[in-house]
Amino acid sequence: MRTAVPLVLQADLLTAKNAVAVIAADDSGAYQFGATAVVRTTVQRLNGRTTIQATVTDLATQRERERIRLEGSSSGELLSVANTLAVRLNAQATQFSTKSEQALRDFATAASVQNVQGRIQGLNAAITVDPAYGQAYISLAEILAQAGQDPASVFENGARHLSAFTPADRARFLALEARAAHAPLVQQGGAEQAVLRLAP
Repeated sequence: MRTAVPLVLQADLLTAKNAVAVIAADDSGAYQFGATAVVRTTVQRLNGRTTIQATVTDLATQRERERIRLEGSSSGELLSVANTLAVRLNAQATQFSTKSEQALRDFATAASVQNVQGRIQGLNAAITVDPAYGQAYISLAEILAQAGQDPASVFENGARHLSAFTPADRARFLALEARAAHAPLVQQGGAEQAVLRLAP
């Protein structure tokens, strides 16, 4: 059984064997990746507190499996609350690959926007705030490639900060770069194996 999770939780849930992160306007993206359940989230800031609400829905029956509501103690608690949600969804969840609240907000905004240009702007904003935010580079390169645009500048910029990426983001970035550059299959296979060693 696989659960589709919001893209913003992808880095946290990288090691989860039963989770796949998708950016989609509807459930079709989740179906495409073989998910049997989807997690929908909303983030609110009220009276200086961050609240995340998540609903886990069974795609076959469209019935709600679980509803989760988590609240932070202050406005700067988005990372903490999102990490808590990820662990609630999967005990093997890791920490986010950014420590910047603003970078995570920009990333979340990009993940929630329906148009490609808005996503690109949001991800570029996240990278500007935290140049070591590996997941933002990975998502930006994927979105550019899907839109038929060349992600070479993303790989070039990301390579300058590669040593600051988390090990999982570094492996995923290098695998994506090898695939996008049409590297020899042996090199692509080695890069994919490095990812699988971190997220079997």
